[in-house]
Amino acid sequence: MPKGAEKFGKSQNKGFAYVDFSTQKAAEEAIGLSEQLLTGRRVLIKDAKSFAGRPDKPKEDGQTGSAASGHAPSKRIFVGNLGFDATKEAIEEHFAQCGTVANVHVATFQDSGKCKGYAWVVFEDLAAAEAAVKGYVLVKEDDEEEDDSEPEERKKPRKPRQRKIWVNFLLGRRLRMEFAEDATTRYKKRFGKDGEGKRNNNSETGDAEAGEFESTEEQPRQARPPRAKQAKPEYTRYDQDTVQKLSGAIVESQGKKTTFD
Repeated sequence: MPKGAEKFGKSQNKGFAYVDFSTQKAAEEAIGLSEQLLTGRRVLIKDAKSFAGRPDKPKEDGQTGSAASGHAPSKRIFVGNLGFDATKEAIEEHFAQCGTVANVHVATFQDSGKCKGYAWVVFEDLAAAEAAVKGYVLVKEDDEEEDDSEPEERKKPRKPRQRKIWVNFLLGRRLRMEFAEDATTRYKKRFGKDGEGKRNNNSETGDAEAGEFESTEEQPRQARPPRAKQAKPEYTRYDQDTVQKLSGAIVESQGKKTTFD
């Protein structure tokens, strides 16, 4: 067992070890115990000559790694790990191989206008969105010209050949694609079912009378009268005469003039 640096005066292992068995059968049985708990930790057991990493977790039927986003399949997908130089036109042209693209929304920086690294793509068909999330699309190849010299009886129906076109790479970067939340579902979560969050406060007074309908348009609000400004009491530290003296102004005399004969 390789030893690492000492910590708090105690030698530490590096987290891996090598075990030699006398027979190949014993080694295979030990490899079968991989991912089992050992002193509270799951250990990875493999052949010393194997350089493969930890095996992937088992996936459910019909579910891909990029599709495991928690959202139901929809026509709207999320595309991540885009380059900063990715544009709306390039993304639309790239995913047009899966099907007709209805809309592309690219998140951009406010100052430079460049891509932030992710975008949303809306397809017209659900099958096109599913193909984009899988990362590839199957395209039928053109059949080769059949030999006319063969009789019709000997000609056998051939299965159509299909070619796989990968769409999980764009501008040299591997894309991360998963289903996004549908716009209708997002609207209902935000405003409630059938837009209950946008109802007017007038609906709380009661239902409309027979033959009448409530107007869904917002009524103009009446302008409130301006509030009267309350005069603040004038408070000064000095009286008016002192203020005039401090400012250098001429103070009007208020005394009586006395003359002596």
